[in-house]
Amino acid sequence: REEIVARIDCFVPVFHGLHGEDGSVQGLLELANIPYTSTGIVGSAVGMDKIIMKRFFRGMGYPVLDGVDCLRSRWREDADAMLQTIEQALPYPVFVKPACLGSSIGVSRANDRAALREALANRDAERKTGHGVSCQATAIIKAFRIASAEDLRTAAESAADYVLLDNGIGGTGKAFDWGLLRHFPRPYILAGGISEENLENAAALHPWAVDVSSSLETDGVKDPAKIVRFARKMQTL
Repeated sequence: REEIVARIDCFVPVFHGLHGEDGSVQGLLELANIPYTSTGIVGSAVGMDKIIMKRFFRGMGYPVLDGVDCLRSRWREDADAMLQTIEQALPYPVFVKPACLGSSIGVSRANDRAALREALANRDAERKTGHGVSCQATAIIKAFRIASAEDLRTAAESAADYVLLDNGIGGTGKAFDWGLLRHFPRPYILAGGISEENLENAAALHPWAVDVSSSLETDGVKDPAKIVRFARKMQTL
């Protein structure tokens, strides 16, 4: 005799990694017609697969770091040709990342061909990384607190790929003196005190990107309506 002791009104997935956030459980719940709170099948699958996700982002016009997809089948067919393809596209060091594991699991840094070959061979031997790996260059972003022209000179001389210029006090919604940026000699990310009200002034400085946080919140929580208004205004500038 079967007895129903409880009914599931809504499933709240708290899984991480393979089968938990890659669309597998989501598909099972869809088949069982049980409501759930996570991203759907397609969003979960795309988000878990770094190769597919980067292709999707590029197709939508989003900036994505340069990278090379390395399929296991191609690696086994001609490893030297795969190494040459990567080297032609990316400068050393490169980072080898399994396509379908967590953000840091199985990641290797390769400073030369020997290290790259070893990293790819190890990922192939593990056989738990899905259909391939993603090799990509990496960019370093360094944040600077700007209170004076001297701070800007220090940021301008930084060896980082990109510099983020902020007032240094997170979450206050206050900006530093943007007048200091008049002759800043390199691309930068502008942060601190940017809101819908002063976005036009920020855009007039021609930053490489803007970092916005507290002005898009209501009672400490990101406000979807504010985010949409901000994005739409940005599209007009």
